[in-house]
Amino acid sequence: MKKPVLIIVLLGFLGILGFLVFLPGEGNAQWQVSKKQVLPQFMRIANKNVLPLSNRPFSPDLDVGYVLDMPEKYDYIIDPQLAEWDIDLEILNEVAMSNLEKLVKDTEIDFGNPLQDMSARYAIIENGDGYAATHILSEDMRQKLHEFLGPTYIMAVPVRDFLIAWHPEYPAAEAFSDEVAKVYGEGGAYKLSKRLYIVTAEGIEPVPTPEEVEG
Repeated sequence: MKKPVLIIVLLGFLGILGFLVFLPGEGNAQWQVSKKQVLPQFMRIANKNVLPLSNRPFSPDLDVGYVLDMPEKYDYIIDPQLAEWDIDLEILNEVAMSNLEKLVKDTEIDFGNPLQDMSARYAIIENGDGYAATHILSEDMRQKLHEFLGPTYIMAVPVRDFLIAWHPEYPAAEAFSDEVAKVYGEGGAYKLSKRLYIVTAEGIEPVPTPEEVEG
């Protein structure tokens, strides 16, 4: 009478073991090789209308896309690749953000007016690595900017390789807004958005444009 019970227990154990080994979303061998080169990248929302790009919404102008950044190639990741890697968007985003946190640790920030009151301060990231704008997605980077600019600051990412942030009461804030629009206009293929964003401890909120307010 004991043998059937033993067999059932053994089959149950093997079933659990098989579930753990083939747990969906862990990814296959190809994903294990590729995942170290995956990073987030801002892209204009129109881009996903051309290709099935893996993405998550960020603002009315931008989505967060994902790229495979390798020495021999730089490609945006498309939805069919997730199936090929046996992962989902959640896993892709988690790995990309983890890689971004490692990247930002060595980023140099141009802190403007560090000896003055917070209301007169600003910060710029323009390091030429192709990910300056996406640095704002890093919790560690946002915290560094909070420590310098205060609990609330204004931020803009007009092009892929430029991020600027300033205190809400910055005396020349209008000049910064004009500069954002200028950089965006000259951004060519790498332009992102001339929109401003408010960054707080709760997250990042897009500031409505004059057109959106009037509409």
